[in-house]
Amino acid sequence: MNKKAHLILIILFSLVTGFIFSSEIEDLINKSDEDILQELRDVNFKYSTKGYNSELVKLNNKALDIAEQKGDSLNAGRALYTLASMKQYRREFKESEDLYLKALSKFQYTENTINLIITYNTLFSLYDRQNRKKESDDTIAKIKEILPQVKNQSEIIRSLDNISLYYKHRKEYDKAVEYQIKTAEKSKEFSRKHDIAGSYMSLGSIYLDSGDYDKSWDNYQVALEMLPEVQDSLFSAYLYNNVSSLFSKQKKYNIAFEYALKSIKIKEALGQDLSLAKSFQNLSALYFFAGKYELACQTSLKGIALADSLGDVKTLVGCYANLAPSYNKIDSLDAALTTYEKLIELCEANNLISTKHSAYSNIAIVYQKMGDYDKSIKYSKMGLKRPNASDRFKSRNYINLATSYQLKKEYQVAYNYASMANQIAYKYDIKEYIKKTNDIIADCLYNLNKPKQAYDSLLVYSKLLVTTSEEDKKNSLEELRIKYDTEKKDSKIKNLQYQKEVSDLKINELNYKTELADLKINELNYQKRLLNYQRISAIVIIIIIILIFLQRMMNHRRIIRIKEDLNKELEGKVKEGVAIRMEQQRAIVEQSRLVSLGELAAGIAHELNQPLQCISFALENMKLFFQKRGYSEDFFNERMELVSHDISRMTSVVDHIRVFSRKQRQKEYSVFELNETVKNALKLIAEQYYNHSIDLIINVPESETYIYGNTYEIEQVLLNLLSNAKDSLEHITKDKYIKINISNKDDICTIKVTNNGDPIPQAIRDKIFLPFFTTKPAGKGTGLGLSIVYGIISEHNGTINVEDEDVTTFKIILPIYTEEADNEL
Repeated sequence: MNKKAHLILIILFSLVTGFIFSSEIEDLINKSDEDILQELRDVNFKYSTKGYNSELVKLNNKALDIAEQKGDSLNAGRALYTLASMKQYRREFKESEDLYLKALSKFQYTENTINLIITYNTLFSLYDRQNRKKESDDTIAKIKEILPQVKNQSEIIRSLDNISLYYKHRKEYDKAVEYQIKTAEKSKEFSRKHDIAGSYMSLGSIYLDSGDYDKSWDNYQVALEMLPEVQDSLFSAYLYNNVSSLFSKQKKYNIAFEYALKSIKIKEALGQDLSLAKSFQNLSALYFFAGKYELACQTSLKGIALADSLGDVKTLVGCYANLAPSYNKIDSLDAALTTYEKLIELCEANNLISTKHSAYSNIAIVYQKMGDYDKSIKYSKMGLKRPNASDRFKSRNYINLATSYQLKKEYQVAYNYASMANQIAYKYDIKEYIKKTNDIIADCLYNLNKPKQAYDSLLVYSKLLVTTSEEDKKNSLEELRIKYDTEKKDSKIKNLQYQKEVSDLKINELNYKTELADLKINELNYQKRLLNYQRISAIVIIIIIILIFLQRMMNHRRIIRIKEDLNKELEGKVKEGVAIRMEQQRAIVEQSRLVSLGELAAGIAHELNQPLQCISFALENMKLFFQKRGYSEDFFNERMELVSHDISRMTSVVDHIRVFSRKQRQKEYSVFELNETVKNALKLIAEQYYNHSIDLIINVPESETYIYGNTYEIEQVLLNLLSNAKDSLEHITKDKYIKINISNKDDICTIKVTNNGDPIPQAIRDKIFLPFFTTKPAGKGTGLGLSIVYGIISEHNGTINVEDEDVTTFKIILPIYTEEADNEL
């Protein structure tokens, strides 16, 4: 059954049964005030964690009014807490915070500490996500104060975990580890596998932030081994993401990619959009550091689209901060600047001072790459105004300044900035910056005529290059080792998971048998109760399905008939349109042929006039010899041969004109010899071109070239191109020429028609093959010649274009006829 049919059945069933059953929440709303307050806690616990529920909001608003009237602070607080959580689901954080605080004010008057600790823990998560330091401090203090009185296992573990997270964000890593270990111990005490795994994941994250990568990996490994027991896809996604961050910081990118993509795949399947946007931000950064800049751009754009739709400003800023330098790396410099402008706009709107100054520093790099060193210097200095800037950040800006001044050849200033950066780099052992600064210092000293000092800096730079190369090799080997260990561990985890699944199946089998026995006992009673309802429901559903099926069948048949009628009508119109179009096209081609004949009239007249004069001269000569009776048989035969040759010449010209001008109802394609076609075309126009002092230079291959097509159409193409070439030579006074060059290579024939007349302007080259486009004065051109030429060449499976040279050259490419091509035809 497809999804659509399944959805229809669900809707039908809901319509039929909706009148019989109502929801638990709606039932409770209609009960008495005492029942509402008595059952409120259980209903809220059941539905409040499943997302926004309008009926639940209605119930808690009513419960709040009842509790306020009765002075019931506990239930008033519970109603306010649930209303706050509904606001939080809709990302209305300010309204949510206000309701949580009102709930706290109600819980203060009760002796039930569990509600207080739950609310404080929820508020801390809200403040921590918004980076509100003062509110977070106050809330953690309250949690510490109440915690000794709390007996609930879940909230004890949650409180300890929040305190650990609080110290982690303030970089007090020792305290963060201390409280997270307490969290793990409590989780083990209560045998809560999920919380135990979560504690190890949190410990790994704390050690990761503190820079202790070995301890971080040790704790992540424990959490990974527990995944089969935890069986929580979302937890797995967060763990994979954290492991990816660990390997990314160690520059072990292949392993980092593997875990990052695992995390994203799970989040996409679960629809975790908010967390998914953050994952896209992390993955884009990972692609950037691995040098995969195109992928970094694509992933950043995904993160931007998702974070923008969710209103997640922090992630949106992070994605823009990744996208801009990625554009810079692929030399999309304008896009990089535009992205930095958007990033600065977001920073100013959200008071993100540090990120804004980092953007200034990065903009300096873009302008440096664009060659605008003054702007690069300006933005580097703006970046240095960042409040409480770290030495590493200052060093990076000093390097930017040094590089810009170096490129401006202001070597003393460049040397000063490079020296400042160099001192910081050595202080913190930043090898990348040490290399850069020593390279700049060496160049500046050399240009300041201090070759000895330059050599010393260059020597340090070279040694660092060798050291870095060795470290990279060591990292690669370490990455391979970890990947091998990880694959072994994954295999072990899968094996444990399989064993657990087998065990669960056995337990389920026993449970199933027990439940089956219970079901058999209750089956008769259950069937009696539901028999009438099932009959009614089944009959109603079947009737509705039959009606829908019949209606769809009737609609389907009606649509088929309409489609058939429309198809027939459309087919007739298409055939009629094609016939009209073909007739119009033939008419245009015939018109073009007649135009070509008109233009060739003078040449044809000369072709016929010359042999006629020869015949006349020969006859006069014979008459004169007859009168003098001095002729001989040899003389007579010689003169008759001349007359016969000229008559044959005229007959050939007339026959060729008749065939060339004949109206062709349908195209006759056959194999013809291209060189012969060229000669036939030249017969008609050679004398004209001679009279216009135009040299015709013909270069054809010695071997014959065979083409499959219509010889007269190809002849028409050549005549059109030659005619246009003659027109372009009108303004040339001497050394006029037209070249026809034919060459063959790899079953391809190339014909080039070149003249040294007026060139075709670059601006109109894209238009010359369009119908009715002409640059000739009115009355001298139809604008159809080159359009027809283009059509004929296309029909012969060829191409034509104008080459961009000093002289005008039309280049035609046609396939040469071969036996293989004949088989295909």
